Amino acid sequence: MDKTFFWIIITTLLLFFSNCRPVKPLEQLQTDQIKLMFYNVENLFDTQNDPNTNDDEYLPESELKWDETRYEKKLGNLAKVIKAACNNDTPAFLGLCEIENKQVVEDLVKHFASPGQSFGIVHKDSPDERGIDVALVYDKDIFQLEKQEFLTITLPPPYSNDRTRDILMAEGKIGNDKLYVFVNHWPSRREGETVSEPKRLAAANTLKQRIDRIEANDKNANIVIIGDFNDEPTNKSITEVLGAKAPDQSTPPQAATLYNLTYPIKQQGKGSYNYQGEWNMLDQIIVSGHLLEGKGIFTTPNSVIIFQEDWMMYKHAKDGPKPSRTYAGPKYIGDYSDHLPSVLTLNIK
Repeated sequence: MDKTFFWIIITTLLLFFSNCRPVKPLEQLQTDQIKLMFYNVENLFDTQNDPNTNDDEYLPESELKWDETRYEKKLGNLAKVIKAACNNDTPAFLGLCEIENKQVVEDLVKHFASPGQSFGIVHKDSPDERGIDVALVYDKDIFQLEKQEFLTITLPPPYSNDRTRDILMAEGKIGNDKLYVFVNHWPSRREGETVSEPKRLAAANTLKQRIDRIEANDKNANIVIIGDFNDEPTNKSITEVLGAKAPDQSTPPQAATLYNLTYPIKQQGKGSYNYQGEWNMLDQIIVSGHLLEGKGIFTTPNSVIIFQEDWMMYKHAKDGPKPSRTYAGPKYIGDYSDHLPSVLTLNIK
């Protein structure tokens, strides 16, 4: 065997095993509940010029004057929300969207991680035209990552040349129970809801095809789908293409059916994003029916909250309470995000 090839194999094996952690049985996790959170952090850019992304707006010399002081303040603000949403703890999973790159995720983790905690990050630079991506942060002591995928969305005519965020899939184990987590940020409604709908239908179809492949091999798969879908729980992309239903506590869940746990919150007139005074439920959490059956890792139909505290909000003269963001146009506010985070509680037994 060629010596160079031999050492490549040895080095690869050492890297592989150095990143492996033994799977802890559920009873050794020292917790009976974990939090899975999704947060659209609204334009989390660093201050460095990247020729491969459209980041000119978020540079020190730009109109926004985005400098290290403002960047650090935003990281601290986001970390405050993340910990508060988890009862002053840290989430086992944190899905993110509107992040520029992996470095900003690493910087954010440093602001909320407790001493001794080790978090992994799943991320890939996406083809998005604005240069924003999705990412998943996970606690290595709770979740052992086995596989990651990034699903490319092919948009239909007349949008064939447009580019949008990939859908992230992380596959791994909590104890001996396999879990699939999908992180989404579907195309926006910038051109109008109806005109832009085909883009989100394409994203939904891409996601559904991957889920169907999983369930073809395991109808009892544990699947969690999180993200900013830029659609409501009642829109066609969610109800018809994905087939996600409102949870019905009067009938037993079906293992291979998807249930939208944010649907009941929408029915209460609540949401995650205030658009011109109307609350939209864009940031949703959807699970497979097997996760509602009460075995191993599981959840319940009322286990999702949209986290909101007074200190995160401001009162708009016309629109009422809205999430307090970093910028209002070019005006620097210095707060959090224009979205509220969604949080799922997973039980372990």
